[in-house]
Amino acid sequence: MSYISFFIQTFKEAFFGIPWWSVYNGIKYLFLSITFFLVAGFVFVLPKAWKYKSQFTYDYKPGKKTITEGENNKALKHRWETLMKKSESSPPDSLLQAIIQADEFTDEILQLLELKGEHMADRIEQIDKENVRTLERLWRAHRTKNDIVNTSGFEISDEDAKETLKDYQAFLEEIGIV
Repeated sequence: MSYISFFIQTFKEAFFGIPWWSVYNGIKYLFLSITFFLVAGFVFVLPKAWKYKSQFTYDYKPGKKTITEGENNKALKHRWETLMKKSESSPPDSLLQAIIQADEFTDEILQLLELKGEHMADRIEQIDKENVRTLERLWRAHRTKNDIVNTSGFEISDEDAKETLKDYQAFLEEIGIV
């Protein structure tokens, strides 16, 4: 028994003899130093790594994609012009039909650009908004088309319908189709 009590007494003296406050402060400053160096390293490396970020595969500048060249481009422009002329024939029904056709036309273009997805929204999500300034306008136009098709009794003013068609046209102009 005396050996066990001696061991317990020695353990108590050793345990309580340690300056725990100093150990705590040492560990605290160690982790603060590590955190500081990690944050400083991140701030230092981020600008250097930024230039290696992934780029959008389909850069829509002329000459990068072949669908905007030659006869393909003329045929696509002609289809778009025909669609726009039909939209002016008997508003507002012609405008609603033109929005639906413009959405289908734009979806075909996205498929020609080899963007994958089951629906047009899936293909639009693959486009990097840093490379395409009119992407938000395309989203807005697509949502309007979905409202026309899916919401019974959906009404849109002639001005809003024309603005929606302008949104599609702005996107198609930016990527060099029309």
